Amino acid sequence: MGWDIYTFVDEDWEDDGTIPRPNEDLSTPIISNQAKFKLIDGSNAYITPPITTDNENLSFTWLNDDGTLKEKIEEYMIDNTLLKIETHVTGITFIGKFTRLNPIWLVGQEPDMWKLEATFERME
Repeated sequence: MGWDIYTFVDEDWEDDGTIPRPNEDLSTPIISNQAKFKLIDGSNAYITPPITTDNENLSFTWLNDDGTLKEKIEEYMIDNTLLKIETHVTGITFIGKFTRLNPIWLVGQEPDMWKLEATFERME
């Protein structure tokens, strides 16, 4: 089962097919933007900005790609394409851009295969 992927074109999301689900677990951290300050009396004060959290980048890993996904991600990066990825779990969607791709050529495989490691910068 793949994940649906959409590109942002002319102020709207256009269907761009699917990508395979990653082959390794996906960490989806959320970081608090709350700041702690030490007051002159030694006590702590906390400031919470209007945007209280920040979504960290995602690290995807795919094993045994035949080059199809590798080329698709390279095109997204070259074209600086804003993407929406809808996972197989209802309500879990990621919006952002691929910012790094590390294709590892599995030279002992016939036909040629790739292990892909990609960074997806979340912009939601």
